[in-house]
Amino acid sequence: MRNLLVALCLFVVVKAEGTESGGYQPNGAAPTYQAATAAPIDAKVVDNYGVSNDFPLPGCYLNDAGYLCCNKEQEMVMHKAYDNITSSRGGKFKKCNIHQISVKLQEDLQNHFKADFEAVTAVGDFASKNYFSQDYICKIKRDDMYMLGFGTPQRVKPSPEKYADRPPQFVLNTFV
Repeated sequence: MRNLLVALCLFVVVKAEGTESGGYQPNGAAPTYQAATAAPIDAKVVDNYGVSNDFPLPGCYLNDAGYLCCNKEQEMVMHKAYDNITSSRGGKFKKCNIHQISVKLQEDLQNHFKADFEAVTAVGDFASKNYFSQDYICKIKRDDMYMLGFGTPQRVKPSPEKYADRPPQFVLNTFV
């Protein structure tokens, strides 16, 4: 699977002359391919050195693994939590026990910041789109483990004054 992904990343379809889709040829000819000369992702998102970025907060950055973090202290706590759990049980901790890694990660983050946290651990890379509290979000990679920790978002209740002029809505169940 990994070789297939590498092969797919090495080539890009060149739009053929006179076709809309670029890959399909009405005469049955095979599409033409050209070796990729640049990274397939937008450099302004990847390069964090003086180039404007699309990060959710101004303090966010890409860590050494290339993932988003918005709090350096949180990143350090996550690395330390992973080191502690993997060195536990006399160094005989099984790294495939991703549930225990998530539990330890969540506990250490909550104890350190005195706030609620969520933790996700996986053996493969994953994408996430989540709400988070303050600047508490960070994803790291260690020993082919991917870990995401983020502050549990707090629901803000709307002020009652905003809806004071509206009568309460009642739903009546009527049966015929």
